[in-house]
Amino acid sequence: RPYVSGGKGPNVFDCSGFTSYVYRNAAGIEIGGWTGEQLRTGRSVSYSELQPGDLVFTNTGHVGIYIGGGQMIHAPSTGDVVKVVDVTRQDFCCARRLLPPEAEANDGDNVILMGGYSQKYVDILKEFEGYYDHWYDDGGGTMTIGYGTAVTSTTGKRVWNSGKKT
Repeated sequence: RPYVSGGKGPNVFDCSGFTSYVYRNAAGIEIGGWTGEQLRTGRSVSYSELQPGDLVFTNTGHVGIYIGGGQMIHAPSTGDVVKVVDVTRQDFCCARRLLPPEAEANDGDNVILMGGYSQKYVDILKEFEGYYDHWYDDGGGTMTIGYGTAVTSTTGKRVWNSGKKT
């Protein structure tokens, strides 16, 4: 979709309109409709801690969604369209993680699964990504519990090895 200043979707977007639209419609999470609001959403994470789903803010006041592999998806500027680009340390300003801290493994009452993930984290991932409630064959012989979480992925291996099959 094309970039239009003030665009909140679904046919046109500006950067914060795009991130707001994605979180509201894909995850049911309200993060506010402008960059300033989104800077106060979730908790701060560093460049080296980036995980898919984190909001990434650049030095120019721009926001996108980190998708992994050093890349983010964003609505860049007038005359351009929503697209995937590299996230560089030079452009990186800050990032915000929307998963609550209680989702992380800790010494509290969270059940810690193999690999350091808490049960709460796995539950949030399953809900956030629309995971299936059981492992299934993705058609290529790989057991999967949802988009991006095959047994062969890092997260998938940890969940599978934990004994959590549902």
